[in-house]
Amino acid sequence: MWEVVLSVTKFDFVIFVVTIIAYIILIVDIIKHDGISQNFFTWSLWAILDGILFITTYAEKATDLPIIAGCVLGSFFVAIVLLFVKKIKWTKNESWILSLVIITVFIWLWSESNVVGIISAVTAEILAGIPLMKASWKTPGSRLTLVSYLFFIISYVLSLFNSPNWDIENILFPLAFLIYSVGDTPPLFKKWIIKDWFV
Repeated sequence: MWEVVLSVTKFDFVIFVVTIIAYIILIVDIIKHDGISQNFFTWSLWAILDGILFITTYAEKATDLPIIAGCVLGSFFVAIVLLFVKKIKWTKNESWILSLVIITVFIWLWSESNVVGIISAVTAEILAGIPLMKASWKTPGSRLTLVSYLFFIISYVLSLFNSPNWDIENILFPLAFLIYSVGDTPPLFKKWIIKDWFV
């Protein structure tokens, strides 16, 4: 692990910091709105998936490790904040994510391949995010949510730009979530940008 820290470039650090800023804005939004539509268990399970992704990415020495490290820390602290604001409940959505976590671990260990683990974890995270996207389109979040998403998009773009090639282990996570985030922002733009400028 120490050699990874020593190999961090200034660009890697920028990607990590931009990712952390996105999570900080999200945390401020959660605190400001008392954790509305968020859940401790959901974020805890996402943190586990991020952790699996970090382990497999680290094993492959992939270049998107800085953004994934930021996501691991960010998901963990979001879960902690939700614990303190007492947004703790278990729903069908958490059961769905838990099943995705179990399937991801099984596929990763069964395949004995870190690349397969990366593919499984990213797929699980995207599938776990579908209910959140549906909720976002139905009831868009606040301005802070939009700002947070924009920082996430910047971090994904920077991570892709930082990749030396288009190998799965280097680009799958930032590419998949760049597409996901772009797909999740139109209702936020419509609510907070188009409304203010054109209506």
